[in-house]
Amino acid sequence: MTDEFDAASQRPTPPVFILTGVPGVGKSSVARALLSRFDKGLLVPVDDLRDWVVAGHAFPSPWTDETSRQFALAEQSAADLAVRYAAAGFAVAIDHCQSLHILDRLVETRLQACQVYRVGLHASLETALARNADRDKPFDTSTLVGVIEYLHPIFEAEFAAAPDAWTVLQTDSESLDATTGRILSLVCPDD
Repeated sequence: MTDEFDAASQRPTPPVFILTGVPGVGKSSVARALLSRFDKGLLVPVDDLRDWVVAGHAFPSPWTDETSRQFALAEQSAADLAVRYAAAGFAVAIDHCQSLHILDRLVETRLQACQVYRVGLHASLETALARNADRDKPFDTSTLVGVIEYLHPIFEAEFAAAPDAWTVLQTDSESLDATTGRILSLVCPDD
């Protein structure tokens, strides 16, 4: 999909996407739709990596030093998976609700070898809450309402001051296909 090539193999270098935003904004849905446009695609939800911890799992509430450590381990592991799979010809999307500066540091320290596209997905609080309520998850999504209400203004402020490396997409009235198309246009601007 991209015009950039790996000089050693002469194969197109597949992109790595980092998608962030509040829970319920549509990161996983967008990532799945986006990756389905490639011959090979891998979705890496950081929360799933955190859920692999079966003993000693540190939950976000209350936040502790161990919570920070486990988040960092999952983020680093997600980046390591992205590097490995991108090198094998897979487009990769990392799905994570995390601040832009932490994700930027992850790109700088772990993803230097990859063509990374950083995308913030944003919607109004009402839209995020409605999408959260409609999600099909193996847990009661109403438990995330307070988290969404807390994080929404934080992400809104971060997205308003986002560095140039970030593309922030307002998705309130946009279809999944339209959002996916806008992200793909970052990779192939002439398509």
